[in-house]
Amino acid sequence: MKKILLVVLLSIASIITQAQESFKKGHYYTHEGIKVEGFLRCLDARMSILGNVPASIKFKESLSSYKSKHLKIDQVSSFVIEKDTFATIGAISVSPTWGNFPKSFAQIYITGPMNMGVHRSSSTSNVAVSYYTTLILFKDSSAYLAVTNIKKQKVELLKLFQDVPFVQSKLINMEMQLEDLPNLVIEYNTLIAKKDL
Repeated sequence: MKKILLVVLLSIASIITQAQESFKKGHYYTHEGIKVEGFLRCLDARMSILGNVPASIKFKESLSSYKSKHLKIDQVSSFVIEKDTFATIGAISVSPTWGNFPKSFAQIYITGPMNMGVHRSSSTSNVAVSYYTTLILFKDSSAYLAVTNIKKQKVELLKLFQDVPFVQSKLINMEMQLEDLPNLVIEYNTLIAKKDL
């Protein structure tokens, strides 16, 4: 009996420790521009036939706090976890079946005239959990392009890069892969900056 109790107590301690480790130092901004510092954990967006849930965050004022607050996209405009920045994105489709999100959060990797972020989501079926990592391209907050298939989305990508013909020609003449897009966005931003000089 003592051994069973010890195993249970160690398991509980392990779960609590893991839960605390998943929170990392950071801050978030309210829609009113107020900065709130503490410890955060990002919860990926979820898709199901019953409805989609955009990404959200859990927040603790201190790491030792037992209680955490669940903050949704209508409460937070952006947030930073350690050195990673996340911003609100709108109107994306990450899956043709049921992957539409009017708003969600994306981790931002490249900023400039063209921005690039990554949206993470999952869906659950009776058999397994599927995870989606989707590149998001946007110039401003009016339109977002979730890039899931370069070949099928070539027309949309050409339109997005239309103000820099040199970069646009690379899309036309090369067999591009998703992993080529970050370099293309960096090149686009560099050429736009030179144009503005």
